[in-house]
Amino acid sequence: MGRGFGTVALCLCASSAGAGGIDRNGQPISFIFEKGSYLELSFGAISTQMSGADLSVPGGSTGNVAKPIIPLAFSLKTDVTDKLSFGVLIDQPFGAEIEYGPGSVMFGGTNAKAEISAVTAMMRYKFSDRLSVHGGLRAQTGTADITLTGAAYQALSGYKAVLSRDSGFGYVAGVAYE
Repeated sequence: MGRGFGTVALCLCASSAGAGGIDRNGQPISFIFEKGSYLELSFGAISTQMSGADLSVPGGSTGNVAKPIIPLAFSLKTDVTDKLSFGVLIDQPFGAEIEYGPGSVMFGGTNAKAEISAVTAMMRYKFSDRLSVHGGLRAQTGTADITLTGAAYQALSGYKAVLSRDSGFGYVAGVAYE
């Protein structure tokens, strides 16, 4: 992924890691271990409560700044032979949506939204009923939109960054003993 997107992803991760993080599903690969052909569709609802004190106003509060998220995932696995399996996972492994309301003098109007989608294609080879290797390729695509508003940002208040869609590629590799 591009340097700008990576920087924003790290900033979002650092700012929200202690309050729910940006990892939505852990990028599960358990579907590749299912017996026979397998299809799974999953969705969830994440409703995090994240708030803080706005010290510019006595007793001030930021209110809940985390927005609800509904991540989706789809996985499909089939056996090519009795020893070789192929599978595909399409998911939204990472993301965040934060928005400070106008009631916060320090951060009012600040928002950050990051969305990352991934496609993982992988194979599994069984040496025996207990030992196997698995691996494949992963493509991830992400976007981000950030607006900094409020007294806390001083001269930077009003800064806006829209990071266009960017993609990156990686791999999955492992050995399993069951």
